[in-house]
Amino acid sequence: MYSYIWKTKDLKKKDDINKYKILGLMPILWREHCIECAMPGCYKTCKLYEERIDKRCMRFDYGIQPVKFGENFYGAKISFKRWAKLEANLGSSFYGLSLKKIRKLEKLNQIGSKVKSFCRLINNYRLAQIYASLHERYIVKLDPKKKFQVDGFFAVIKNYSENKKTFLLEMLGDDLSLYRESLVLQKGWNEFFIPMEKIPINIFNYKKRQVRVYLNDNETGEFEFRFLDFVKKKFEKESIKSVKKVKCVAWDLDNTLWDGVIGDVGPNNVVLREESIKFIKKFDEMGILQTIVSKNTYNVAWAKITELGLQDYFLYPAINWGRKSESLKKIAKELNINLDTFALIDDSLFERNEIKSALPQVNVFDVKELPKLLSKDEFNIPITMASKGRRLSYLTEIERKNISASWDGDYDSFLKSCNLEMKIFFPETDAEKKRCVELIQRSNQYNISTKRHTETSFQNMLESDQYSCYGFSVSDQYGDYGIVGFASFKRIDEGLQLTDFVMSCRVAQKKVERAFLNHIINQTEIGTNFFAEVFKTERNHPLREELKKMPLKVTSEDKEKISFNYLKIDNGLFINENIIRII
Repeated sequence: MYSYIWKTKDLKKKDDINKYKILGLMPILWREHCIECAMPGCYKTCKLYEERIDKRCMRFDYGIQPVKFGENFYGAKISFKRWAKLEANLGSSFYGLSLKKIRKLEKLNQIGSKVKSFCRLINNYRLAQIYASLHERYIVKLDPKKKFQVDGFFAVIKNYSENKKTFLLEMLGDDLSLYRESLVLQKGWNEFFIPMEKIPINIFNYKKRQVRVYLNDNETGEFEFRFLDFVKKKFEKESIKSVKKVKCVAWDLDNTLWDGVIGDVGPNNVVLREESIKFIKKFDEMGILQTIVSKNTYNVAWAKITELGLQDYFLYPAINWGRKSESLKKIAKELNINLDTFALIDDSLFERNEIKSALPQVNVFDVKELPKLLSKDEFNIPITMASKGRRLSYLTEIERKNISASWDGDYDSFLKSCNLEMKIFFPETDAEKKRCVELIQRSNQYNISTKRHTETSFQNMLESDQYSCYGFSVSDQYGDYGIVGFASFKRIDEGLQLTDFVMSCRVAQKKVERAFLNHIINQTEIGTNFFAEVFKTERNHPLREELKKMPLKVTSEDKEKISFNYLKIDNGLFINENIIRII
């Protein structure tokens, strides 16, 4: 459901255009937001601010326009402006309601949207806000007796642009990013289904739970949303099997990865199969994860794999004398993906039949079928830039000697798996300078001062010998955040004074500020003294708390500001985390 504000007359569309039969939805309410939101202070400083009827910022060209699909339910047509996002609060669990109940809620939502619009038209903004809050709370926290767990997140989106667009789907708990997924949209209709196995259930351990969707970087565009929901769908064995794509290939070793039985002939007498190596590298390029399921002595077999330089291709290898079906179950749990997205390659008919009997949802192939695999629908997977780095997102710092490692709930490991990278630079081009000034004028939550540089004063600072200035951009395996921060250091007699530090809230809680300061401080000489003064505002509490967690000494604090100091006494790292790579 959506919060309709500016348009209440709906467009009518044909129903049943998606491939899945949807039985029910989880009640959430999507609302218009900004990815750089720092309201209301940003209304006065942001050049992108456009006033809505209720004085808030308009990030969609004409709001959210309802689209009625048959008799089932409503979707929406939205024209995204720069920095626009859809955001919804989540209830206390992932549950769904039948379409019949959802239709009743949708009718209530339509009436509620008209009431909210009327309140705004008569200039009673406070009444509109109170009503909107109660309206959303009723929908999201509705807890009926008859409900069911949903199967996953389903997105059906029409891209009106001639060009490919990328949406980022993100789920947060208390502003911590717990899950991110990129949705690449070609022209026309696009469908995505993300099973619940990939979605972090621990999001409900947090008080504030949200899901958001926004365009990658600074893109704009017009889209139609038929589904953007957690859904319960009807599973049909034949149709589901035909569309399931392989996400992980499990390799046998003897007479599959190499010719010969390593336990009989010894490590020096097995012969590597070139065709198997070719497909291991090809699957890796396609973003297909790989593992090993082999009945062997671990130390002997894994030593050979390491000798061949293949160890990093295989995640959570299961080399033991147990049943291969049990090993696959454990690997699926560690990787957090469904067993019906696994494929086993094994020369042994006995082992293939054991898997078929215990786990009929797993695809099994004889190693002789390798040349034909890529022509099968299960392996018809588009290759993207993110595909090539997918394996790296699963690598952890532990030695993968067994199937016992799991980093569920470890936020640092989640961030590492995102492959975050930062580029630090001196703002030189007009676009770089304009973006940095924009951040200074707009940022509130991550801003150490109340200064709002103009383009002229900013240019003067860049040209001054007293200052060292840095912009920084961030990207991860899902996309490019663009330029997200600026900092300046003033040279004073005592050392270096951090005079400006601003950062976009789109990279909040990703330890970006820690990585930046760590890099800058580590580049300076021993004996350098660093100083920073943070002027307290209503919005920059998150930044003050982050600075207090760093190895900085609080030298003074009062109602107006807090002062920090750090003396570099040796060549040790300021912060030793290695979460974000500086490029």
